[in-house]
Amino acid sequence: KSYIHAVGSRLSKAFSMEEFDSEEQLEFWELSAEHFSRKETPAFSDIVAWMDLLYRAPVHFIYKAEENKLILHRRHVITKNILKEKNEERPAHKQTPQQKEYIKDFEYQLQNLEKKMDMDDVFLEQGITSHSIGQCEHIPLFTKGGDLWGIYCAGPYTKSPDQITPKLSIVGRILASWLISLD
Repeated sequence: KSYIHAVGSRLSKAFSMEEFDSEEQLEFWELSAEHFSRKETPAFSDIVAWMDLLYRAPVHFIYKAEENKLILHRRHVITKNILKEKNEERPAHKQTPQQKEYIKDFEYQLQNLEKKMDMDDVFLEQGITSHSIGQCEHIPLFTKGGDLWGIYCAGPYTKSPDQITPKLSIVGRILASWLISLD
């Protein structure tokens, strides 16, 4: 029975739908084009909503580079992503007591997010950072001159869709231009 189960699960993974399908990719790039077509820079919450199309992460935050350290600059919590219920969106008043407690615990962990982090070459190359809330994916943000401005993090325990990974440098340049102009 376990052999049949193993073969069945491998087949289902092999023929499963893409995690980030073409329609979602189009929506992602359309929204970026829409923001670029406007005169004003998108608000941080709009940037997070755009990036959440990729990650569906509970927390999005930015560390800004200052004197070989990364300083926590901004953060945004998306409560509906904490519970990872994509199909079912419950209003806050309809959450179970356990779900409310889980959200409260998670938000408490966010208060302990490192305010400063050391930065080295290995850190920049890995693409994943460890935080008090768990492993987070990060995208380096560079100025037009090529200097590191900061990093955009999303997490915990998220991963860039395979279809977007080769285009992360483009996403990073878009993010950098918006976030630097917001600063």
